[in-house]
Amino acid sequence: MDIKDILLTPFYLLFIYGYLYQKRRTISNPLMRQYFIPAFHVKVIGAISVGLIYQFYYGKGNPSGDTFVFFADASQIYRAFWEAPDVALKLIFWATPNNYTPDIYDYAVRIYYFIDPRTYNIIRIAGFLSFFTFHTYSVIAIFIALFCFSGLWATYRAFCDMFPDLYRPLAVACFFIPSVFFWGSGLLKDSISMGILGWMFYYLYFGFFKLKNVWTAAIMLVIMFIFMRYFRVHILMGFVPSAALWLFLQYRSYIRNTFIRLISFPVLLAIALPFAFLALQKIAEEDAQYNLNQVAQTAKVSNDWLVYMSTVEKGSTYSLGEFDGTITGLIAKMPQAIWLSLYRPYPWEAKSFIMFLSAIESFLLLYLSIRVFLSTRIGKLIIIFTEKPVLVFCLVFSLFFGFAVAISSGNFGTMVRYRIAFLPFFLAMIYIIHFQVNGNRKLI
Repeated sequence: MDIKDILLTPFYLLFIYGYLYQKRRTISNPLMRQYFIPAFHVKVIGAISVGLIYQFYYGKGNPSGDTFVFFADASQIYRAFWEAPDVALKLIFWATPNNYTPDIYDYAVRIYYFIDPRTYNIIRIAGFLSFFTFHTYSVIAIFIALFCFSGLWATYRAFCDMFPDLYRPLAVACFFIPSVFFWGSGLLKDSISMGILGWMFYYLYFGFFKLKNVWTAAIMLVIMFIFMRYFRVHILMGFVPSAALWLFLQYRSYIRNTFIRLISFPVLLAIALPFAFLALQKIAEEDAQYNLNQVAQTAKVSNDWLVYMSTVEKGSTYSLGEFDGTITGLIAKMPQAIWLSLYRPYPWEAKSFIMFLSAIESFLLLYLSIRVFLSTRIGKLIIIFTEKPVLVFCLVFSLFFGFAVAISSGNFGTMVRYRIAFLPFFLAMIYIIHFQVNGNRKLI
């Protein structure tokens, strides 16, 4: 980040805020409308803070970390715009990573992440935005934050449609979790994937539950699925079974006859489970890393490598014990891994100020979970989850994705960043359960 960021960022923010204030006028519900601009405020703070922290905290004055590697890689596309526009278009839309064809070689060879197909997709986006932002880091980050904000606002709209008495707590869950608006705002893959996930949830709910613009919602949901495959396959692998289970339970609840509803359970479950399994296979079949037949071995190799690198670099490493490379061994790690992704690091495990802030967030999440789950009878919880199937989606997605994050990270820094995808859903679930049990009495 340099003088260009200081000079250009205010002008771009002026236009973006002008557009958002116009958009705000179209929000008919005043209870929702009040959070629209403040929610974007924190995204801007997060987008700029990521750059400042990576440059001045981690880099000691020099740009460092993935976010600035992405920015440096995008500079080659920006250079191509002025020297060979056709090459720039190829690098953005048609270039195949790791395929250094003669026409793009002079530029691609200088792109560090041209070797990684999924990571290169964020380079494509940053390179495209560079042309409209004079390749300014903070402005590119703010535009990515704007997309993430749009997805989170879509999620918020869906939740508020389901629970119109919970505007404030749902706003906290969607917009104001510190790690979410920090890691989900900068020039990072996490920001893009959070935005896509938000729109997937929105189109799933309004298209398949509210039955509004079904065909449009179906097409957009497919498009979002395709985009997500280019960024975070493991989010899809958590979303698909959770969504299938939500659909199954929701449509089952529409059956009025008690006897038919009872006998429909095994029938619908027999349909939903194979569908979810086949969908997971289809998602993972083109990527050996996520192939269901060798996921346990992949987890072992990935975990061993990440723990080794964290130890070498003296990072905030953690261990789930030895991985034996089998499915049963992987499943045995599930309770420990889920707890870790939800409630760690503990304050005494933090080795830096930023990690200590994450530890405080984890502690507060633990406190809220204890207050809600331990103060509610099991029978009441079962009734609530039965009557509100979206809570089943939130729980299954959070646990499934939290498990995947914990076994594939190896250090708290990576884990805290990856887990932001499920935190809004998990915290929203906690607030909704509290409301179902205690009404409008405040939780915190």
